[in-house]
Amino acid sequence: MEYLDIYDDERNKTGQTTTRGHITNKNNNLLAVFIVVFNHEGKMLIQKRSPDKFISPGVWDLSAGGAVLSGESSFQGAYREAMEEIGYRLDSTRKKPVFSEYYSTFIVDYYLAQTDWDLSKFKIQKEEVDEIKYCDLSEIETLMQKKLFREHSLNIIRLLFEINQNIKF
Repeated sequence: MEYLDIYDDERNKTGQTTTRGHITNKNNNLLAVFIVVFNHEGKMLIQKRSPDKFISPGVWDLSAGGAVLSGESSFQGAYREAMEEIGYRLDSTRKKPVFSEYYSTFIVDYYLAQTDWDLSKFKIQKEEVDEIKYCDLSEIETLMQKKLFREHSLNIIRLLFEINQNIKF
């Protein structure tokens, strides 16, 4: 059973924990992370979620992501999720997310990475990920229009592409 720390609205741990899948009360937040990997052509690595996943099975999603476990920092959770799902080591000199989103019961941190890896170098976790591919923004927009991409805000996807173009790695 996986335990998750509960945070207040200012990102302070409350000292309480909960288990995965348990809904918290308003003003009690869980912490989640997304890792977004771009290649040097500016294409985003996306994953097709396993059909066995509880949330958004069988649809395309960002490179990797998940809940931050109890005792982990946001970066530690991002590092673990990237390693587990796609076999990718995040740069430990970039421990701050590029931005965060706040919802009623969870906080989501976004981490960006750039790589020259071709798809064969990634090691996907079959229990979580069906396949991976690189896509440009227009390809992701098409997947979203066809409801084949997880329900992220299109503005967030566009922002990730914009940050990738402007960030120095």
